[in-house]
Amino acid sequence: MGLRTEGLSRRFHLQDALRDVTLTLPAGSVMLVVGPNGAGKTTLLRLLATALRPTAGRASVFGHDLERAADRVRQITAFVGTAHGMYEGLTAAENLAFAAAMSGR
Repeated sequence: MGLRTEGLSRRFHLQDALRDVTLTLPAGSVMLVVGPNGAGKTTLLRLLATALRPTAGRASVFGHDLERAADRVRQITAFVGTAHGMYEGLTAAENLAFAAAMSGR
C-alpha cells in the first residue's frame, strides 16, 4: 500500500485544521488535493511528510508508520511547499533535485 490514513486529525489550539481523514492510496497512484484556503491541504501534506505530528489518528507511507518510522518516511518522501524554495529559473525536476540535495539525499 502506498498511503494509508485512519482518522488522521490535527488541531491547533481550539481549531480543527484537519478532522478524521481516512484514505487508502495504492502505490503508483496519483492524488490531487484541492480546496479553498484553510481547508487543511497543507496541514495534510505536512503531516504526511512528518513535518507535523497528528493530534489523533495514524498514517503510513509504503507500510512505514509516520510516528514510529518518521526517519524512514523522510528518506522515501519529499515535501516542497509552494511558497518556499521554488526557483523560477529551474524546471520542476531541477527544483526537486535541488531540494533533495539540500536535505542530504
